[in-house]
Amino acid sequence: MSPKRSQFWTATHSAIACLWRGDCQGAAEILGEPGVRERWPGRWLASWLSRRLVKNAFGHWTQKEYSRAWAEFTTAERITSPARRDWLLAQKNLLVQESLSVAEQLRAEGPVETVRSAIGSFLVWIDGVGGYLVCPGPSVTAGSYVDQPGIELPLQADLRRRHLRLELREDRFLATPLGPTQVNGQRLTQPALLEDGAVLALTGQVRWRFTQPHPLSHSARLDYLSPHRSIPWSDAILLMAETLVFGPARCSHVICPGWAQDLILFHRQGQLYARSDAPLFVDGRPAGNVAQLRLDSSIRGGDGEFSVKLEPVLSLGLVS
Repeated sequence: MSPKRSQFWTATHSAIACLWRGDCQGAAEILGEPGVRERWPGRWLASWLSRRLVKNAFGHWTQKEYSRAWAEFTTAERITSPARRDWLLAQKNLLVQESLSVAEQLRAEGPVETVRSAIGSFLVWIDGVGGYLVCPGPSVTAGSYVDQPGIELPLQADLRRRHLRLELREDRFLATPLGPTQVNGQRLTQPALLEDGAVLALTGQVRWRFTQPHPLSHSARLDYLSPHRSIPWSDAILLMAETLVFGPARCSHVICPGWAQDLILFHRQGQLYARSDAPLFVDGRPAGNVAQLRLDSSIRGGDGEFSVKLEPVLSLGLVS
């Protein structure tokens, strides 16, 4: 057997093993590799998996689980035939239109709070995943940490006290340099809109990758590319616009392997809320599918499917 043919059968067997374990994402990754779905049985497996993913997507769509439906459609798109890809893109466009319509209905019920001072920064500790610093509001200032810095994003680094401002403008973030800053290796001399995947460097020391992973949310994520961390310490920084999505889908702001349902944090009229299709228990009490939170609340989903703890940064004396 030729090496190329052997490689094909190894990939096919790996895809079948993923499907046997129920790992559709893993199987799609393998079947999406060049040459794997161009021959039988790879072609048949890709066709079958694509139909299954689309069926799952419509199921999530019916339950208004838009982020999970989007993720299933996107995975199916990678392995489907060119003739079917246009149809999938049309379904994704319809999904976006419906989700935006629902968002408008929610806004009509009450304005979504975007003033940072109404909530303040807080930490989210996700059991088995990590800790994340959440900065709500349309404007976040990053800089060097000193006693009572009065900034939303204090860092352990030799920076200016106020070094960079990130401000939400409609659906994108505007970066305003207050100290030496580069974006994708180019010196930033005036405010500029950030593209998804942009690399920011502050004084050549602190380096972040900026992403807006969820297609239905304006919230963004800053991943550390250098050893420098925020105070308090965090695995990543979440710039919260209207919602944050925690869940198993790759478009989540924080990917949580092993979860069956999404957990969505949102804020309205100065209050923070959690929403999930899994029954929620907040501070040890049953709370249904939507619950109001405090900044020190504990959230548990279903039969212990997930466990999340909030911690206010204000209590640590880091933001004046």
